Amino acid sequence: MIHTFWFKIKKFLLKNKLLSTLIFIGFVAHMAIIIPSGSHYCYENKCGLYFWGVQGRDAIWHLAVSAVSFSTYPFIHPTYSGALLSGYNILLDFIVYLISKLGISTFFINYKILPIIWFGLFTYVIYKLSKHIHKSSLFPLLMLFLFYFAGSFSYFFTLQNFGTIWGSGGLLSMQSMLTLTNLQLAFSYVALIAILLIILKNKLSVRNSILLGILVFIQLGLKFYGGVISCLIIGMYLVEILIQKKYRFFLLYSFMILVGSICPILLFYNPFDSLKTGSALILSPFAHAHAMIEEPTLFYLKDMTNARYFLYAQNKFSLRLLGIESFSALLFLFFNLGTRFFGLCYFFIRLIRKKILRIELYVFGGVVIGILLTMLFIQKGDWWNTIQFFYYSIFLSNIFLAQFIYILIKKAKKTGVIITILLLLLTVVCSIDVLKNFIFFKSAVYIPDSEVKVLFELKKQKPGIVYVPYYNSKTKTGLSAPLPLFSVLDTAYVSALSNKKLYYADEIMLLVTGLNYNKKKELLKKNNCHVFDEVDYIYLPQYGNDQLFNNCFYNKETVLKLLQKDGSVYLFKNK
Repeated sequence: MIHTFWFKIKKFLLKNKLLSTLIFIGFVAHMAIIIPSGSHYCYENKCGLYFWGVQGRDAIWHLAVSAVSFSTYPFIHPTYSGALLSGYNILLDFIVYLISKLGISTFFINYKILPIIWFGLFTYVIYKLSKHIHKSSLFPLLMLFLFYFAGSFSYFFTLQNFGTIWGSGGLLSMQSMLTLTNLQLAFSYVALIAILLIILKNKLSVRNSILLGILVFIQLGLKFYGGVISCLIIGMYLVEILIQKKYRFFLLYSFMILVGSICPILLFYNPFDSLKTGSALILSPFAHAHAMIEEPTLFYLKDMTNARYFLYAQNKFSLRLLGIESFSALLFLFFNLGTRFFGLCYFFIRLIRKKILRIELYVFGGVVIGILLTMLFIQKGDWWNTIQFFYYSIFLSNIFLAQFIYILIKKAKKTGVIITILLLLLTVVCSIDVLKNFIFFKSAVYIPDSEVKVLFELKKQKPGIVYVPYYNSKTKTGLSAPLPLFSVLDTAYVSALSNKKLYYADEIMLLVTGLNYNKKKELLKKNNCHVFDEVDYIYLPQYGNDQLFNNCFYNKETVLKLLQKDGSVYLFKNK
């Protein structure tokens, strides 16, 4: 059966050589974003595990969850001892944990296996959706190209301010080429397209109701933001079923979606603890758009920004304030969507002419929902996180741009081809910049071999709580790139490599998961020796540089047991 499957794939790719070439280029480009990370390299005599971009922070946090959190239920927090993990998407982390029980390294699963699986699934569902929209062989090419490579207009700002496109890739919201910097988001895109495919086919059955329930479960387990948007899109579908007077199926589908929604929230988000610190979403209209006119590196408008602050200080509604906010939001959409903005404009033209496809209404609904949730709300802890609603708007907007280009080529012929080439060139600039940042060793961070060796020794020890020094950005002073990870970022890498929970680390994720961490933070900042009453192991990547450790263990030989050392890396057992 597997042999037959691969034979069909091979036959299809040989028959569609242009499509095969695009898929190959897309595969190489996307794998370059993630597969090199988590591997051992030596560069300028700096040997260790290397990581590029956010693979050295966000991905490592998820690996720490896989390594530590699932040893008990309720799940425990990997970087804040004594706390439960709540209010967070952990389905993929749990899958990684289960696969690792086969003896496969979590790093290998995350950085090597899952990206390849994702690319295959992603390409398949995008191709299937494109063939359902248009039977033409051209449309899948356009769809795949845009879902692989489409970017924003952020390079307009770097060109204006610095005379270069370099540095534009990460300036605005996450674009296509950065998808694999967040595996959870990447797989949630697959689930979203799968949901659209079921809606597109519109075959009401028990099987499809169960499939939608499962996909909603997966979506919420992967990404809360994607789960919300998926549920609202399916809500539109339920209204359609109701209009068709298919009451039995309306009740069946509603029930399956309800079950698919409640189960992951209870299993993964621990809502009862999360809600103790208040609602995750806070109403703050246009907060994400404000930076567009007040940041000097963006579309800086000093007078308009001052006017907005003045009007806010008056604490009353005005048309002028609404105009400023609306203009900022329009700029936000234009520069973040890039060429997709033209696809949306074309959709509105076709909507007025009543020439849109049924599936486009659902896609447009998803785009609007993502934009509204982004524009209306910020998030408790890390306020910026609601931008992830907008990621799905950007993602779905690729479909409208593909439609625009497809019809342009079909109707305008030579002129359409010229405009298409221009649009495609304008949309890939950010992707080029992103790839540049992921292919040079100097843009990476690494965990030195000396640390890896000591952390493997820590992994062999009995379960316990590990003290790691409170993050200090000054530790990178005098160091040259590539830099050791501990000197650049406050991360959970000690937990991810040692399978041990930490006393206190990765403060950003403590914020995101809604923990009240001030008590421990104050103890650390005041160099209070009571910190060590709660820890079993002490891990020091730079022995002698941690003030708290030096203050509390002036006579180390009689108090601590040295378990392992390698260069300046020390591991102690707290007797």
